[in-house]
Amino acid sequence: MDSGGTSFNYYLVDYDSVGQSGLNIIMEYLSGKDKVTIFYTTGKSTIDFALFKKIHSSLSEINFQEMDSTMSLKIFLASYLAYDIMRTNSNVEYYIVSNNKEFETLKKFWEVMEIDIKILSNQDNTNTEKPNPENSNSEKPKSQPKKETKKTKKSSIFPHLGKK
Repeated sequence: MDSGGTSFNYYLVDYDSVGQSGLNIIMEYLSGKDKVTIFYTTGKSTIDFALFKKIHSSLSEINFQEMDSTMSLKIFLASYLAYDIMRTNSNVEYYIVSNNKEFETLKKFWEVMEIDIKILSNQDNTNTEKPNPENSNSEKPKSQPKKETKKTKKSSIFPHLGKK
């Protein structure tokens, strides 16, 4: 489903890593336009019903992806992110909600592709990558698209990527 040009935030939540307190990180930023996908393993599938209702009522879309192992959760979250980036427009801001430092590598990969991925963690209260309120509040103007840069970064892992 394409967003049709509307700005919104998309949160990909590593529930095994952050639990319910990780969902609280994003609660104050959610709007009716935002989307959340919660990734969890079979053994970590409990969520407070009141919190679920609160999240569900403030979103345009919520999905749950159950995995059989933590490793498959990480791989699937990364794949899901890549798939969504390729099928939607540039007016989406992506947030990975996780305490797992391995997602920093994923963030760096997408920086080479000139896609900004933000990581939110509940391990510290100093998240510098808080969600963009312009995307969460329909009263505010839409964020401006990124300016094209003349210099194209090349991926050292995949040299053919990043070429225009």
